[in-house]
Amino acid sequence: MNMSSIKPGIFTFTLGGQLIGQEIADSLGSTLTSPANVPSSEIAARIREAFIANVPIIGVCATGILIRTISPLIRNKQTEPPVIAVSEDGQFVIPLLGGHYSANKLAVEIGSFLNSKPALSTGSYVTLGLALGEPPDNWTLLNPSDIKGMTAALLRGEKVEILGYDEWLSPLQARDNIKITKTPDKNRIVVSSSGLQSLVYQKKEYALGVGCIRNCSPDDLVEFVNRNLSEHGISQGSIEGVYSIDLKSDEPAIHLLAQNIGVEARFYSPDILETQYEKLKNPSEAVYREVGCHGVSEGACLARAGQDGRLVIEKIKSDTATMALAKLGGDTGNPGIPRGQLSVVGIGPGNSLSRTPAVTRVLTEAEVIVGYRGYLDLLEPLPTNQEIVAFELGEEEKRCRHSLETAGLGKRVVLVCSGDSNIFAMNSLVMELLDLPEKGGGVSARAKRAHVQCFPGITVMQAAAAKGGALIGHDFCVISLSNLLTDENIILDRIRNAAEGDFVISLYNPASRKRRILLEKALEIIRQHRPDSTPILIARNVEREGESYTLRDLSTFQPEEIDMLTLLIIGNSHTKTFATNSNLNGLGGQWVYTPRGYNKKIQAGNKVGEGSNK
Repeated sequence: MNMSSIKPGIFTFTLGGQLIGQEIADSLGSTLTSPANVPSSEIAARIREAFIANVPIIGVCATGILIRTISPLIRNKQTEPPVIAVSEDGQFVIPLLGGHYSANKLAVEIGSFLNSKPALSTGSYVTLGLALGEPPDNWTLLNPSDIKGMTAALLRGEKVEILGYDEWLSPLQARDNIKITKTPDKNRIVVSSSGLQSLVYQKKEYALGVGCIRNCSPDDLVEFVNRNLSEHGISQGSIEGVYSIDLKSDEPAIHLLAQNIGVEARFYSPDILETQYEKLKNPSEAVYREVGCHGVSEGACLARAGQDGRLVIEKIKSDTATMALAKLGGDTGNPGIPRGQLSVVGIGPGNSLSRTPAVTRVLTEAEVIVGYRGYLDLLEPLPTNQEIVAFELGEEEKRCRHSLETAGLGKRVVLVCSGDSNIFAMNSLVMELLDLPEKGGGVSARAKRAHVQCFPGITVMQAAAAKGGALIGHDFCVISLSNLLTDENIILDRIRNAAEGDFVISLYNPASRKRRILLEKALEIIRQHRPDSTPILIARNVEREGESYTLRDLSTFQPEEIDMLTLLIIGNSHTKTFATNSNLNGLGGQWVYTPRGYNKKIQAGNKVGEGSNK
């Protein structure tokens, strides 16, 4: 599991853990959740929410509290996030879950800045001082499925021979059962023991540059690259990354090639690629006229290889693609930028516990979070390790355009919507800006190449209906009464059609200070098709401060009760209310529901039962 892009969540149940928790959060660029910013009663639920979303968890608390909090959720050690407990004085750092999947590394990192020794209990760490399955990022274990047997042999004290050496193996030098032989090849390490498959480690020493035609076959590109690497005696494990021109950042074949190799695809502007002109072996005027640089595959791998890098495979061409390979130099080179990502998310009505795990995860992974200021205030505790860009009401286009253009720069961006990301939210405007030509008001070509994904959320309507019982248990529709973007006559036509069709009707934006007459007109239409006893649920500030719910019917409803923070759900002609046994149930002792017709089956079943008894 690769957790490198996910910042851990830091949690403490007490103010006593605040100091150490904040130090850890500051050092890791993460966010601290504590009684200072969240009610104590919600912290355990926040931890479970993070665990389900695969967010690494650091609890500044007793191990028992952390274990009891997540124990019902533990299923599969290969897919679950690292979980670490830290004592409130910072003296003890204890990985509880995910030792083989970054928890031990994270515990060592925490211990280093807290000046404490982590309590590592994983056998290989305790006995050997390292985990063979977790080589440094610049090394690859080519056959990870064979790690278990070799680790067991080492722990049993069996004879093991290591050909090749790098500093990360230094903890093994003092062990009597391990013989290390340094070899001229500093980029390959082989660990062997009698009767076991040898472990083979390969240093990532090459940058792969590629270019291809638009909509190149992914299978053809993978076969082309792998065949040429094999012919030159170069393994996939030695590839540090796949690089190309930014015009290809949305090319599926390049991303699937990187996925096949197990590395990231990154990209350069033509201007950066052109800085490599003097080092190109096969410059092309035709390529320059087409994309603005004299070489894509050679230029891209050389840009990554750095000043001391050199070409080891000059440009090779197929009918649809080119590739080149450069040896990484001593300097870092230009890393390029990844394909940017925009996640348009619905965060639910307000309470973070109503947020989906998928949304929690992308919020944690984000580099930039964008949204209306009021919606960002609902992200409690507010993320501190990301750039927060807040916009005001009425700046919807600016909000969406900024999100797309920032994603076009290679950033991971989240655009926050209240409730769901589709229903009267920003998804539609994002799609419109992508659809429009750039000169016609759309976003730039660079922004159009970003990866856009949409995450749903629980709506205010769903949350409100659930509070009351089952108001939307049958066919329903959702209509906004805001006439800022939609003509009033169109809105009233939709109200009329919904009323005639006997739909349960949910009204968003029912009224404002300046707009109240439209609600009265809508109710006038609905009354023509509903009895006066039809229930109406008035929901205000759902799952937010000042939350309230009131049941009325068409005869007692007063439009003066309504403002922009209110949602109305108007039942159909069959919607019912009934008294509960306690005022603690439902809304003040009443449930409201819209039957689907099961009563016909229930009555039919009773008749069948009576007949069979006779």
